[in-house]
Amino acid sequence: MLISNNTRIATSRTTLAPLSVADAPFMFELMMSPSYLRFIGDRGLASIQDTENYIDSYFLKSAITHGFGYFVATNAKGARVGTVGFMQKEYLKYPDIGFAFLPQFSGLGLAYEVSQAALEYARDEWHLTNLDAVTDSDNAASKNLLKRLNFEFIEEIRNPENQQCLQLYGIRV
Repeated sequence: MLISNNTRIATSRTTLAPLSVADAPFMFELMMSPSYLRFIGDRGLASIQDTENYIDSYFLKSAITHGFGYFVATNAKGARVGTVGFMQKEYLKYPDIGFAFLPQFSGLGLAYEVSQAALEYARDEWHLTNLDAVTDSDNAASKNLLKRLNFEFIEEIRNPENQQCLQLYGIRV
C-alpha cells in the first residue's frame, strides 16, 4: 500500500509525513550537507529544480513501483529535521532503510525515535518483515543507530553502481 498524502506518524518530538516534491528546498539543504555528501554521496544536484526532479524520478518513482517510500520528519517548531524511509535497491534482497538528518539535529536521539516509528509503520502497514540497511564502513553514527535498532551486521558488500564498499545489516521484524 502506497503512502497516502494524508499519512502522519507522530513521535514524542516529531511528525513524519510523506516526502513530496514540495520538500525540495529542505532536501537540497540536506543533500548538500557535509555528512550526506561524505556518507551517502553527491547526487549532482545544483539547484532546487534539480532536487525536485530527483525527488520525482528517484524517491517517488521508487515509492510508486514498490509501494513504500520515504518520510520527512518535522519537529514541534515546524522545522524539517531529517528523513527516514525504505527503498528497494537492485543489489539488495530486502527493502533498505535509509535515514539522514541535518547536522544541527544530529546527536539528539531524533534519528532513533524517527527510525523506530518508521520501522513500526513498515511492519504494520506495509507488512515488511525483512529489512536491509547499508552504510559506509566509516559512518560510526549510522552503524551505532542500526545496532540500537537491532539490525545485525551481515557482511561487507560492494555497491554495483559505484563499487563503494558498504556494510550490510539486516533485521527481521
